Amino acid sequence: MPIDINEAIKAEVRAQVLALLPDALERLFKQRDEDDFYMSTKDAARFVGLSVQYLEIGRANGKNPNLPPHYKFGNTVRYKRSELEAWAKKRREAKR
Repeated sequence: MPIDINEAIKAEVRAQVLALLPDALERLFKQRDEDDFYMSTKDAARFVGLSVQYLEIGRANGKNPNLPPHYKFGNTVRYKRSELEAWAKKRREAKR
């Protein structure tokens, strides 16, 4: 019986993909979890396009609903990436 080279290639590719899939999925989900990390005020300001001073002065003046949520660990302030993204999405303006 003749060997169909296209079917042989498809079978080999399928086998290799199935062998690599569990590790690829694990890396993908691990990366997603690592992307939701705490960042400094400087990094948060750069991420959302605001100045460090705007964030610092806003925090010092008390509860400002226009500021992204933050966490205080002792004297250290941190922002969570996923919360910055959600905060930014709420401020999206529709085209007029």
